[in-house]
Amino acid sequence: FQILIQTTSASDLDSKPPSDAGWRASRHARLERLLRETGVPIGLLFNGTSLRLVYAPKHESSGHLIFQFKYLVQTQGRPMAGALAALLGVERVTDTGPVEGRLATVLRESRRSQNDVSTALAGQVLEALWELVRGFQRANQDSKGVLLDTALRESHGRQSNDVYGGLLTTLMRLVFVLYAEDRDLMPAGDVYQRHYSLAGLFEKLKAIQVKLGDVA
Repeated sequence: FQILIQTTSASDLDSKPPSDAGWRASRHARLERLLRETGVPIGLLFNGTSLRLVYAPKHESSGHLIFQFKYLVQTQGRPMAGALAALLGVERVTDTGPVEGRLATVLRESRRSQNDVSTALAGQVLEALWELVRGFQRANQDSKGVLLDTALRESHGRQSNDVYGGLLTTLMRLVFVLYAEDRDLMPAGDVYQRHYSLAGLFEKLKAIQVKLGDVA
């Protein structure tokens, strides 16, 4: 089998049934358990108003994608309708198409690419973190210890890694904002772009670096 399909009358696929209904697991959790036990990694859960594609390979984390029909019939929902047709077309879910184009192969390769991206991002984040640590260390030395004096004094005897933890938190938030800006999820107005955006800050820092290079 390539896909296991379940239908349900439940409007909420993530809600648990009443306590007197036996196993108190949501429809989604039940399908996910079935996929792992049978070794079939792909499942479809359908309740008449939405279709949920579940991917739960053994010994790996699961993932899912929801297609709500009320949005698919709208004009702005056409890309999602096209994605649904591309994912569940005949050649994707049967043996009529090439192996490399089947849904199981596509999802498996997508998971592998996701892992590669996560590993690469982790390395880049760690490298950026050490750059920040070195930068703050240099700035602290230039200020003769004034910059981090209060933070280090307050953390003494309690937590010696407050500065490191704070920098890591800041860096992860920067990654989140960069992702949002790259997807055009942040305000597009001139005020944000000039005074708040990380992309704008990066351009300003580059301009400062060029000026310092000219002075040197």
